[in-house]
Amino acid sequence: MPLMIKRPLPVFLLVASLLASPPAVLRAQQTPPLDPKAVLTTLKDLRAKQSGLMNREKADVLAAINAAIADPGKAYEKAMESVELQGETAPPPPAKNGAGPARPPAAGTRILDARKRIGEQVRDHDFVNGLRLQLSYLSLTWQHGMGVKTRDLITPLLDYVGQVNQSLETLQPLDMFRRSLNESVFVGYFQVGPYLNGFADWSDHPFDTASIFQKTILPEMRNNKDPRLLSYWDNLLQTESARVTATQNNLATTKFNHIRRPSLLWSRAEDELILGSTNQGIADMLGIVKANPDHPDFDKWATQLEGIASAKAAPPVADAPPAGPAAPATPAPVVR
Repeated sequence: MPLMIKRPLPVFLLVASLLASPPAVLRAQQTPPLDPKAVLTTLKDLRAKQSGLMNREKADVLAAINAAIADPGKAYEKAMESVELQGETAPPPPAKNGAGPARPPAAGTRILDARKRIGEQVRDHDFVNGLRLQLSYLSLTWQHGMGVKTRDLITPLLDYVGQVNQSLETLQPLDMFRRSLNESVFVGYFQVGPYLNGFADWSDHPFDTASIFQKTILPEMRNNKDPRLLSYWDNLLQTESARVTATQNNLATTKFNHIRRPSLLWSRAEDELILGSTNQGIADMLGIVKANPDHPDFDKWATQLEGIASAKAAPPVADAPPAGPAAPATPAPVVR
């Protein structure tokens, strides 16, 4: 069979084929014009649908977290099985040749030991209480991320902090007590880790009540001039005083009375000013300065009090006299 050689297409035929099929630019010119307003409307509708979908998903996650609070031990077992034991398998059956298991028994032994340890943990009342509190703070944090206003979370946060403080003695020996919220197995189980970061006004440590107050509760109370602000300082003074007294350490008691207590009282007086009790705040500050001339912060306090008293003693600025009638505008020169 003779060899067939394909010859190139003649130039005139190539040009004719190109002319028969209009280029992409010409086809684009034939596309009907789009209405920009219609595009914007479509995008707005898509964004609304996407936002609604996200809100439903967030609500479902919150419902799951709250359901876990009702039975934290069972939730912990599920979470550990899903997250911590993922990839592990039960002990394999023996090989057919009787040479032993098909693979080293380390993996099977590890999973059995882990399940035994988890079973012991969920039978510990203090451990389960810690899980419940951890889940409770995760719920509050998730609500904060959903956009619930911080002022609406203050009351449940105060209730939560009170529960933590009542359980401090039993919580402190637990490993979870020293871990951040992102290190909780529940964060991995509910797959919410990426959504819990970046909150400047929120603590990421469930059991660090001081951080919760400083980052969230106190700033919000000051913004809203919440009278419960002073109760915080009164409770803190009482708690720390009782703690120091219980140590029966004379040096610790002296240090508290001469250093720590005056500092707490000064912070309380500052918040009295924020709440509008100016006269009471100034009086309390003056009493603290008088009683503690050897305190390390004496100079700073005296300077601060001096500025506050000077501002209060300064005469009010007189209102500017009402403006008189405006002078008639000078007519522009006529160019001839």
